[in-house]
Amino acid sequence: MRRILPALLLLICGPAWGSPDDETLVLLSRTVELRLEENVGLLQVQLKVKNPTERALEGELRFSVPAGAAVYEASLLKHVSSTERKSKLVTPDQAAAFYALAKNSVKDTAEEALIGQAMMKKYPKAYYQTKKDPAVIDQVSEDRYRLRFFPVPPRDNQTVTYRVAFEVPREEGACVATVPLSWETPMKSAPDAVVETRVTVRSADDLGAVTSSSHRLGSIQRHAELHRFGAVVEGSAEGSDLVLSYVLAPKAKLHAFSADAKVDAGLASQRPDDARALHAVRAKQTLDRAAEADRPALGLAAAVVSPHASLLVIEASEARDLARTDDRSFKAESGSGRPITEDDALQCDFIRAAAQLPALAPGATCGVHVISTNSAAKVQWAKDNGLKVTSTGVLLATSSVEYVKHIGACSLREPNPDKLRKVAEVLK
Repeated sequence: MRRILPALLLLICGPAWGSPDDETLVLLSRTVELRLEENVGLLQVQLKVKNPTERALEGELRFSVPAGAAVYEASLLKHVSSTERKSKLVTPDQAAAFYALAKNSVKDTAEEALIGQAMMKKYPKAYYQTKKDPAVIDQVSEDRYRLRFFPVPPRDNQTVTYRVAFEVPREEGACVATVPLSWETPMKSAPDAVVETRVTVRSADDLGAVTSSSHRLGSIQRHAELHRFGAVVEGSAEGSDLVLSYVLAPKAKLHAFSADAKVDAGLASQRPDDARALHAVRAKQTLDRAAEADRPALGLAAAVVSPHASLLVIEASEARDLARTDDRSFKAESGSGRPITEDDALQCDFIRAAAQLPALAPGATCGVHVISTNSAAKVQWAKDNGLKVTSTGVLLATSSVEYVKHIGACSLREPNPDKLRKVAEVLK
């Protein structure tokens, strides 16, 4: 009996689940909504966590997405009701610095205080003073991502959501969606945690059979007139891929994602959120098709998470401040220009024309200019910027240079027409 008593005391005195001594976030719920619109998949994952401790904690998890999918949007609970954009694409270095500054504003040790002081010297005061709750999504490998959010306040809850869009491939006459349902995280699940996966399939024409080879589907609702199918994935979906196949009728409105395909404006006029997801799929595929050397410059314009762009979730006003201080705080590498963001690209009429978008306003616009010069300095400038230089003249040797001149409210200074046309490709 004396040998058993110490063990019993350890069990009784040890930290209980969700106690202040257990410094781990608790997962209260995870809801997965998979919506399949013709041959496009839209995935939304929402996680609600609880901090049972007396100090601020950080949440982190890693997740996989369908092959070639685009992670394009995320939000925290406090931002869901906002009508402005919930997330901002920035370079991975910017996202890491912004997140580190916010995290180090809560200093628990002398070491963290010293780190905060060092960050204050390196980055602008605007970054350091931001103490709102940020979240960051980075790409860690192909179809693999990491989500971090901080802080989850003491004795409080936090809800984080991320959205993914992807093209559903066709196999033997049916569309087959394969969606990973696995998450790696140090967070613990509550005993009564709500874990739910819902599936909706919709089409412009009749829907054929909808089946899953991996999971059982329950609570099935089929509306023949609305061409709609809904179901709940039953049983434990942890650590496995959901494989769902469905048959579309001949008149289904399939979306084309090839390089020369035109954008179908029908979906955009009906559901703006779906149009945003559709753009993300096209942009991700355009980015993947681009040459490796061109991807860093196209990463931000694509507006999807990639090795060259991370998703930073902050309030819209802070996103604008981040853009204003961008040039002062993060210097581009020698010999390379600053990556073009989606917002900047949409303000350039040359890019808008190349992307077949309407001009912003009548009058003078950004456009191609040609100069003839015999200045060695100007010729060298053209070569440094990758511009085409053509020798002209018979009696007097001159050089002709074609470049893009930006005017008006356009904030871009990139003169290379080819680079700007590549940016336009991801905006089409």
